[in-house]
Amino acid sequence: CGGLGYIDMKIALYGIPDSGKLRLWLPFEGPSHDHHEHGQSADRNAKHWFDDLIICEANEKRDAEACKLDQDMDIVVGGVPIPSIHPVKGAGEYLKRTTCVNVGVPKDAVVTTLGNVRTTEGRPLSAEDKKKFGGDDGSLGLVVDIAAKSKVTRSHGACCLSHIVWEQH
Repeated sequence: CGGLGYIDMKIALYGIPDSGKLRLWLPFEGPSHDHHEHGQSADRNAKHWFDDLIICEANEKRDAEACKLDQDMDIVVGGVPIPSIHPVKGAGEYLKRTTCVNVGVPKDAVVTTLGNVRTTEGRPLSAEDKKKFGGDDGSLGLVVDIAAKSKVTRSHGACCLSHIVWEQH
């Protein structure tokens, strides 16, 4: 997303409804903090750990009918469906097309430890998959599920995800 200052590595994921759900686990990478009241529910509330979530598509010429991130995706953050996705104006644009959206972190979203993350089919992650995250089973993160809506087609332009940016505190 050029204007946001991130290097475009030309790596992107493309999806249509037949692709199924993409599940991401975004690790909390900040230091442990104790500036909030820590109770069982406070420790699981995603807003306690994460402030915001931005998703961007690749900077490429796309057809007007191509998937629009703010309209053509179903997104669930921390177990809570996102009813409204907002375009990022100005910095997140390429060829007059909005390329980034603010998904946010719902107030009822929860974090998940790496040891409790499941695949989209409900299976626990393998030890090899967990190793890719570099954390242990107790590491906290935010599960994000993304799926293209039924009207998205390959011929008009699949949904494209190239950058996922999360803010934590």
